Amino acid sequence: SATFAAGFVFGPGLASALLTFELADRRQIFALSGIICLLGALVGFFLEESLDKSKMRPMSFRIWETSNAENGQVQRKSDWEAINLGMVCMWLLRWSVAFAQFIVYTVYSPLIEDFFSMGDKEMGLILMFGGTFAVFVQAFLFGKCVTQLGSYVTLGLGCFFLLFSLAMVPHVRNFHLHVAIMLIYVMGEGYVEPGTPLILAFFATSSHQGFANGVGSAFRAFAAISAPMVGGELYDHIQAHVFTFASFFGGVGMALVAIARFFGKHVDQDDEIDERCMLFDKTTSKVLMDEEQTGKFGSYT
Repeated sequence: SATFAAGFVFGPGLASALLTFELADRRQIFALSGIICLLGALVGFFLEESLDKSKMRPMSFRIWETSNAENGQVQRKSDWEAINLGMVCMWLLRWSVAFAQFIVYTVYSPLIEDFFSMGDKEMGLILMFGGTFAVFVQAFLFGKCVTQLGSYVTLGLGCFFLLFSLAMVPHVRNFHLHVAIMLIYVMGEGYVEPGTPLILAFFATSSHQGFANGVGSAFRAFAAISAPMVGGELYDHIQAHVFTFASFFGGVGMALVAIARFFGKHVDQDDEIDERCMLFDKTTSKVLMDEEQTGKFGSYT
């Protein structure tokens, strides 16, 4: 996630520099972005698969197909049989938080123009500095927060930061206070982006991780389609208070985290996780991690 955030440093910074020194116009910058995306897709062909072949399942396009045990092998659920309450909560959280984020991405430029008379160059600089702070949050603060507070509290805290910061945006016209509020927003994003797949892993076995994260990304993509249209239309009618509307989805995210925490059931990873890495205690229903893993992934709860 910190690497992803670093893209928000380099990308807007490069675009601002190209516009400032008149080395490229907006169309050329968009074309350059497309070329970079194409290069990223090509790199994907050279990456090795991280999932062990013994944990892979044959691809099937039968949506409700069930998996049967044969020749004494352990029966494994199909993707759709593996859906549970916690997984659905994380999917809905991906949509709700992304919906708020894409509203912000859509209307933030006209907001700073209306509030502070700023244009494209200032927008690029703001995104660059915001990306720099996001790298710091995700690379250094997120892991420590998970270790000290737990995964659920960290994710809920990220949703709260989104709710608070977006609700405050329409009421602050001082640029320095506005920057402080947007840093809180960036911190919220820095907790939510890596925190969601971390908790989603509690509700899916290793053989269903691809399905769970893929559907979660699809929910986020649907928000990317619908949110800009909604945000743009609302900005024409209620101007800056569209951020108040977006903050509501941070509250929805907090509620979904609570539901997953108290009503969701973690899956039994005992049959699919290497015992050298993690042991599952069936008597206490807790995952026992060694010290190195605890430092990397934080508390199980």
